[in-house]
Amino acid sequence: MGARGLLARLAGLPRAGWPAHEPAATVSLRRAVPRLSPGSPDRARAMYRGHCDLGGMTVTCPPLDLFATHLPPQAAAALHGLVWLRDFATEPRALTSVMARRLLAAWAETARSPDPAVEATALLNLTLDGPLLFAAATDDKLARLVASQAQRILGQRRHDVGLDLWQGVALAHAVTVFSGLDTLRDAMEARLSRGLAGFILPDGAPLSRQPAHLMELLSLLLPLRQAMFEARLPVPAALHGALERMLPMLRLLCHGDGGLALFQGAASMTAEVAALLALDSTQGKPLGLAAHAGFARLAQGQALLVADTATGGPHHSALAIEFSDGPHRILSNCGSPRWGNADWHRAACSSLAHNTLSLGDDEAQASSSAAATLEHARAGSLLTMTAHHAQGVSHQRECFLSGNGQHLRVSDSLSQVPEGVSLRLHLHPTVRAQSFHQGEKFLLILPSRAVWEMEAAEVEMRLEDSVFMAGSEGPRRSQQIVLRPRASAGPVTIRWALRKQGKPARARSESQPELVTASD
Repeated sequence: MGARGLLARLAGLPRAGWPAHEPAATVSLRRAVPRLSPGSPDRARAMYRGHCDLGGMTVTCPPLDLFATHLPPQAAAALHGLVWLRDFATEPRALTSVMARRLLAAWAETARSPDPAVEATALLNLTLDGPLLFAAATDDKLARLVASQAQRILGQRRHDVGLDLWQGVALAHAVTVFSGLDTLRDAMEARLSRGLAGFILPDGAPLSRQPAHLMELLSLLLPLRQAMFEARLPVPAALHGALERMLPMLRLLCHGDGGLALFQGAASMTAEVAALLALDSTQGKPLGLAAHAGFARLAQGQALLVADTATGGPHHSALAIEFSDGPHRILSNCGSPRWGNADWHRAACSSLAHNTLSLGDDEAQASSSAAATLEHARAGSLLTMTAHHAQGVSHQRECFLSGNGQHLRVSDSLSQVPEGVSLRLHLHPTVRAQSFHQGEKFLLILPSRAVWEMEAAEVEMRLEDSVFMAGSEGPRRSQQIVLRPRASAGPVTIRWALRKQGKPARARSESQPELVTASD
């Protein structure tokens, strides 16, 4: 859900209003916890003018009328969850700050959302962004509102790991940012511990297997722990332990350019990853094989391979791989768009958009099980992955990366080959491919002019158009190498390899990758 959707339930209680009385203990601002991902001042100014971006939807009306307007659930969740406070906190001009405080007053006087997750989101946003909007430290309205909202959350219980986690995160921020809430500490630690134990797998990945959820949790929990250290507050053992598992998991998913591998809806997020790793005081090594999460990493020399070794998640990417040479990505999944309509998003989830086996039908692509092993030796590293698909097709993929990182050998063994089966290897849009030997081999030329040669044995291999969907500026034209084995009722093995060449390519001026028009 997160402040913008980490647990996907953003969307009550009776009318509240500004709390009329002081809480039992005096509550006051202790210290603010910084956001690693600030909001947009442009959105704040647009909302001031009556063009309100709520949950990805634009609502046009005077801002103060929003609470009396019937809104779609997604927009109502963002409104009552105070997601818009983040934008106003980055635009602390007099007029916009006054508008934000007036909106908060309207929110406090309005019947609340029936969703406890939205109530927790509201507390989190109040705690993170409120101190920037209530400039005077002596102004106790915010402190009283936070205390009232925290007490409201304590009365909302449900047997739900995600809700426990989200309420625990919100309460932990409130207890850290404001003094006088120490009576909430035991309840906060209990919910946070239950939530982290249920939502964070033993190897540090979220239960959803989505790197975006890992990023959002880290962006909240790392600054929170730092603020606890600086305020000399006790750090819950569950929080500390979870972060020490989550950071090596994040490093596993990173390429040489510092960005995330494009699995399960992830964007590259290079700057955001760097900001998070800067808060990692232990500088721990990345995991090699995360068996619970279903991801693996081979690193030799400058070369790096990241793989999705499991099933589950919104994308059909079992046994998909990405491969990079230093800061340059070579094999890259198509990624998930931050634009476009539902058709684009369905296409991004398809096996056709990933560097793996495609059966041509994602109903048949659904995998019932998967497993992986990782072995290291002086000669190199070997990753072996197996997936069983609904059509009765078993796929075993062995990836060997040599010790010097200059030779990748892959063997794809299929128990049978129905009609329409293909293996797809999407190239990053910065890679230029050239065929030679009558199309039996390809040269892959990187922006650094480094050259990798690709060849495959006894299988049709073609260079086709593809599209890279992970760019914030829209879709970009790219290429893919497609291997098509002949249909067979028996087992078939496809072998292909990438080998780095000693001589760089001759320099030539390169134009920017062409953009594709994405209709809404």
